[in-house]
Amino acid sequence: MFAVHAVVDSDSIFSVVRKLKILGARDILVLPVERLIP
Repeated sequence: MFAVHAVVDSDSIFSVVRKLKILGARDILVLPVERLIP
């Protein structure tokens, strides 16, 4: 099991999430970039 962090343009979030689910992704968390702490 592994985690992937990515930044995605806000206009394409839903299509990316849909594609990830088709590929088997689970527990997808969508946050605004301002909430991420480096």
